[in-house]
Amino acid sequence: MTLPIETDRLLLRRFTFNDIDDIVELVSHPSVARVGNKIKASATEVKKYLEMQNLMQPFELNKCFDLGIELKEQNKIIGFVGLIRKNHKQGEVGWALNIGYRGRGYATEAARALISYGFQTLGLHRILADTSNMNVSSLKVMERLGMRREGHYRESEFQDGRWMDVLVYAILADEWFTIDR
Repeated sequence: MTLPIETDRLLLRRFTFNDIDDIVELVSHPSVARVGNKIKASATEVKKYLEMQNLMQPFELNKCFDLGIELKEQNKIIGFVGLIRKNHKQGEVGWALNIGYRGRGYATEAARALISYGFQTLGLHRILADTSNMNVSSLKVMERLGMRREGHYRESEFQDGRWMDVLVYAILADEWFTIDR
């Protein structure tokens, strides 16, 4: 499996400068702005982000490598999914989706494809994801992927003027290859 990664409905690929408007639209929503690598919703800031991402080799150790989630039928970037490859065959996955495309299984489909890539191609042993306890949609995605809750960090993140809990979910390679997702 090589880049880009293709699913039935999606293409997970490196960003291009043609994606700037789609990314500005994506990160303009507050729910994405909180998790979207702190990318500001302006063409200038998105261009800087793309330049930084495009200088990276895919999945360099300890660097967040993001792929655009392109909806094939519309040729539009509707989100991003990222993976940080860490020491000891560990990985961390995350995603964000344009609010207009939520609730249709795209985040689950994209995350499933990237997790498979992490285990099959990168040889990872364990992949985790985390989110605030308020992000019920992401928690459901993690559960649909077969991840299980491993940690609950109480009031460990301050957002929007209040303390939030962070929940950590993970899955091991041997679990990934044996569970029915």
